[in-house]
Amino acid sequence: MKKVSDPKEAKVVEISYDSQLWNEFREGDELAFGRIYEEYVDVLFNYGKKFSSDRELVKDCVQDFFLYLREKRVGLGATTSIKFYLLRSFRRRLFNYITKTGMTQHQTPTDLEFQIEVQDCSVQNFIEEEANDFMVKKLNKSLEQLTAKEREAVFFYYYEGIGYKEIADIMEFSHVSSARRLIYTALNNLKGILHEPVY
Repeated sequence: MKKVSDPKEAKVVEISYDSQLWNEFREGDELAFGRIYEEYVDVLFNYGKKFSSDRELVKDCVQDFFLYLREKRVGLGATTSIKFYLLRSFRRRLFNYITKTGMTQHQTPTDLEFQIEVQDCSVQNFIEEEANDFMVKKLNKSLEQLTAKEREAVFFYYYEGIGYKEIADIMEFSHVSSARRLIYTALNNLKGILHEPVY
């Protein structure tokens, strides 16, 4: 993929690349499947770990998911964003997988916890250089106090760079405004929590 300096042009190139790669995969290209697997297996694994601390369960689910994609690829829809398509599909499959294993006997998929920490974010190096351990502790403590849905929305928006519309689709909201409102609420809650003392 060629390098471009203009953000808008870069987005168009990314969409074009994703569309082409996804279509090649759907048409049976094994190299395309391999590239998709290599690029997104860790993304899905790290996302899955935020719902379950059982690494083997999450790993099995990710592997099963890719096997499912490979088997059903002819019937899969088109997409301009492979990451969005995979996260949306994997989220549903993960919930079903966890429920079927009996790991959440007293929970429904919507009750599952979603855990993130400051060090998950791409700004980790900045935080390590510019902030002290106290601030990191305070930020992590604040994230813990958000609801599971708020944490997940913040993860998608700030950590994965996914837009409101895609977040609404992934989290199965009927309106884009629900995703936007959830993120605004989470940020307001974070601001309030950050002004509280950490013990």
